[in-house]
Amino acid sequence: MWNHTLEKALFTPQEISTMGAPHRRTIYTASLEAHVDSLHAQLLNYALFPVPFEKLDPFRGLNSKTAKSMVAARAVEPCTAGEAE
Repeated sequence: MWNHTLEKALFTPQEISTMGAPHRRTIYTASLEAHVDSLHAQLLNYALFPVPFEKLDPFRGLNSKTAKSMVAARAVEPCTAGEAE
């Protein structure tokens, strides 16, 4: 199911009113993929990616909703000294 909530962060009101949802969805998906690629590049620069499988073992069985909540909470925490920003 397509959620239109975040469209206003990416598209102007004029673009929303003149572009069809399938076209906006394609642009939104490409934008999201580019952002993920950028995040992967940043993690590579800090030697934090790829993550070794043994470091992922504590998260085995974690459902996606819990994982999303953990990431969202982490996104709003302030960085401490020595952490990548």
